[in-house]
Amino acid sequence: MSGWKVISILLFLLLIALGCMSVSHKMDNKKDVSTYIESVNKWNKKQEELQTEYKDKVLDEKDAKIALQKLSSIIDENESLIRRTQQFKTDYAELQVALVTYQQALHNISDAYQDFYYAIDTNEETIVKDGKASLDKADDFFRSHEEQIVSLAKKNFIHLEE
Repeated sequence: MSGWKVISILLFLLLIALGCMSVSHKMDNKKDVSTYIESVNKWNKKQEELQTEYKDKVLDEKDAKIALQKLSSIIDENESLIRRTQQFKTDYAELQVALVTYQQALHNISDAYQDFYYAIDTNEETIVKDGKASLDKADDFFRSHEEQIVSLAKKNFIHLEE
């Protein structure tokens, strides 16, 4: 009988340890999601600044050479933003999927800027269509990413501000 008591106690302690590990893992996931959401908000702000700069300083520019210089700077900033997203590390698989989706959206925006650069540089109007198609793809990825974030926030009991 005492052997069964020892086994029962060991199994009970194992169950408690597994429960603690599960809670700890869930808390780590919640922290990762929360940190990621904060990062995405910063990245989105930077992306909006780049889009505004593109609209204000490239589209309205009459001199193609100046427009190309400004657009080149925007492309560099967008690439820098992509590199910053690559620095975010997590073991949470669903969060990694969301990060890849976000990065894909940024890559599509980068492709669009490069198409627009080529169009300005060569006066090739058909390339503009490719750039617009890349922006449409980026919008699709951003929408998908938003859905992923909402789902992750709900799973991890994080309140999102609108």
